[in-house]
Amino acid sequence: MTDNEVARIIHLERSLNTVEVRARPEALLAILDEKFVEIDSTGRVWDAKGVAEALFRNPEPHDGEMEDVFLLKISDEIQLLSYSSPSGKAMNRHTSVWLHKADKWRVIFHQQTQVI
Repeated sequence: MTDNEVARIIHLERSLNTVEVRARPEALLAILDEKFVEIDSTGRVWDAKGVAEALFRNPEPHDGEMEDVFLLKISDEIQLLSYSSPSGKAMNRHTSVWLHKADKWRVIFHQQTQVI
């Protein structure tokens, strides 16, 4: 994996937290794989369409910085990105699995866990 690919995945992850992507379902769905699954901090399971609809209704940006970022290469086509970010008074740990296919990185899985 090149430094450009690492930077690209981190850039895409950050973009998922912006109003520009959250308020435009087509922009969000261009980054989420069609088999995307998310487990949010409450344990609720979401698919790509459900996330796009929820964020379109409430596109408030995530304002926390990405801290303790690491990228684990699982294979040439699969990367696991993990990081922490503050959310109000809480801290959340995020894990995303990125899949490279058709010359494009797309997120296929995301889990957010509140750190106590």
